[in-house]
Amino acid sequence: AKPCAPHRRRWVARKSPVVPIESLASGDVNSLYTSKGVKGRVVLPDSSIVTLNSDSRITYPAKFAGSTREVDFTGEAYFQVRKDSLMPMVIHCDRNFDIKVFGTTFNVKSYKDDRDAVTTLVEGNVKVVQNLDGKEIITNIKPNESCVISKDGVAKVETYKDPKEKYAWKDGRLIFDSTPLEDAIVILERWHGVDFELLDPSKKDMSI
Repeated sequence: AKPCAPHRRRWVARKSPVVPIESLASGDVNSLYTSKGVKGRVVLPDSSIVTLNSDSRITYPAKFAGSTREVDFTGEAYFQVRKDSLMPMVIHCDRNFDIKVFGTTFNVKSYKDDRDAVTTLVEGNVKVVQNLDGKEIITNIKPNESCVISKDGVAKVETYKDPKEKYAWKDGRLIFDSTPLEDAIVILERWHGVDFELLDPSKKDMSI
């Protein structure tokens, strides 16, 4: 890839959209893992639909019971949560935050090794709940907004004119917009299921 020209340019990689795949049952718990280069879709017990990006894992019960719909998650996924005002869905992400929704559509990117974890709301309402030093910190986001959490746990809200760029991957596209080369390589490794070697480390911050 070439560095961005002085005027702003975007680089888009295209790939076939995801196809449905089945989850694997283990006792009363279902777990679905997509390896690098693989994407998938799973239907939860409440008919909510989750589209998984590469290198992601979702774990959920065979049947939701009690007062909440509990899901464990790591990676990136596009959630279309069926509305239930009496039983919210709580997604426990491995970057030390939860996402609480009653019925909405959103994208979450929460890979352990990424600089930021990003939750982008498509429609409805989302609460991002952090647990820091025993304190609960809640960030509410609206459609066209993202909650961005850095590795040190600092959360900020960003607004976009075109938030679809944040979840274009589910339609087979990657969009790089002033992305450091080091980050772009990690995304491409997951996307294609291959390894890249950066021969000149001084180029890792080059903007793509």
